[in-house]
Amino acid sequence: MTIRNESGLTRRTLLTGGAFAGLLAAGALGRAWQQLQRLKYDPETELPSTAPEVVARVGAMPYRRFGATGLQVSEIGFGAWAIGGKAYGAVDVKDSLRALARAEELGCNLVDTASATVYGDSELVLGEFLRERRGRWIVATKYSFQSEGMTATLEAQLKRLGTDAIDFYQLHWLPGDPHLYDELYGLKKAGKVRFIGASIYAASDIDRVIDHLHLDGVQLPFSLSSIPIRFCCGSTGCGTGVWRSSFALR
Repeated sequence: MTIRNESGLTRRTLLTGGAFAGLLAAGALGRAWQQLQRLKYDPETELPSTAPEVVARVGAMPYRRFGATGLQVSEIGFGAWAIGGKAYGAVDVKDSLRALARAEELGCNLVDTASATVYGDSELVLGEFLRERRGRWIVATKYSFQSEGMTATLEAQLKRLGTDAIDFYQLHWLPGDPHLYDELYGLKKAGKVRFIGASIYAASDIDRVIDHLHLDGVQLPFSLSSIPIRFCCGSTGCGTGVWRSSFALR
């Protein structure tokens, strides 16, 4: 997941920057070029592919503000899909807990998961990890359009994660029913979630969510090999995040 900076770019700004896989770079992504310079990038050498390698080259973990929320998030977040032990195959819970602990040692403070079936026990494992350290982490998860509805799904997620509120709660993809945005806003007003957003499958869908100005953030895919992408940023104060990113230079 990748976070926007405070560049003041307009909503329609055309971007030519880039993002690391898992790097929380600027929504405008111009800052990504600065990161490349900090990494002393040489096109003849291998690009950093793991969080420890990126941190080792950059130095201390950088942090930045997530949109207008005031949240200070690590530029590298922990994607918790794999620790659920389903989509990526069986995973030992102890290994998952060690991976999360190592991410924390490296300065990571943002974890992103979901309640979709393919995520398996991700939220349960994460809840076990957060039991003694909830205040150190920003927790993001999603409503994946379960039949029981958003509010009931969220209540179950809160129990699995062992928390009173979700820091960043997202629609897992674009909703067919626009009234779901209203329910999402209602959960924020009720204090069940602190900030709200949407995760989308194609950057071309960004205009379909940015008009909902009460959203605090959006996740979308990004690659340097993709066609130029128009991001939501600037005057809206909406944070942007990359859930799948790559240099894709080859």
